[in-house]
Amino acid sequence: MVMNNVNFIEIAEYCQEQARIRHSSSCNSYSSTLFASISEANKIECSFTPHILAEAKRCFLIHAYNLMPEKVPYTHFDIDYIDEKGCVSQNRLDDRFRLDITYIGPWRNHNQVMRLRSNDYSTTFYCGAGPWQDKIGVVWNLYLKVRDCSLQEAKIFASLVMKDQQLALQANTIKELEATKLFLEQEVAAYKGMLDDIKSLLENHETTKR
Repeated sequence: MVMNNVNFIEIAEYCQEQARIRHSSSCNSYSSTLFASISEANKIECSFTPHILAEAKRCFLIHAYNLMPEKVPYTHFDIDYIDEKGCVSQNRLDDRFRLDITYIGPWRNHNQVMRLRSNDYSTTFYCGAGPWQDKIGVVWNLYLKVRDCSLQEAKIFASLVMKDQQLALQANTIKELEATKLFLEQEVAAYKGMLDDIKSLLENHETTKR
C-alpha cells in the first residue's frame, strides 16, 4: 500500500504566498484564501487557515483579490486544485474539466458564480452563486459523477443535479414563508390578546369610577 506523504499544508502555504505576490500591485491587492480540504471519503471541510489540510487527500484553494478600476474595488478569485500527488493546477481539475469563479450578466448588473465547465469553455455543467464554502462540495460531488462520462451523459446528469438543487431551494423558500406566516399569526394573536387585556382594564377602571 502506497502511503500518502504529500504535505498539503506546505504546498498550500506556498500557493497562498504566490497569490499574495501575484496580486500585490497598484491596481490589485490580495485579500484572503479559503482552504477546502477533501478527505479520503470525499468529505469537504473549509477554513481560512491551512490547518484544515492536515488530513487532506486533495484540496482546493480559493484566493480572493481586489481589482480597483477607478478606485472602485471588484473582488475576483483564482482557484488552485492540488491533487493526491501534490500537483497544482489553476482553475483546472483535469484535461477535460475546469473550475472557476467569474462574473456573468450585463455590466453593473452582473453576478459572480462558481462554474464547473469543460476545458474548452463550450459547456457549463454547474453554475452557482456564493458563498463558495457552500458550493465547493456540490461541485466536487458532481465532478466525481461526471468525470468519466461522455460529454452528452455529463450534460444530462448535470442538468438533473441543477434541477434538484432548484427544487431544494424552492422547498426551502416555501418553508421559510410558512415559518414567517406562522410567526406573524402568533404576533397578531399576541397583540390582540394585549389589546383585549388593555380594553378589560379600561372597562374595569370606568366601572370602579362609577
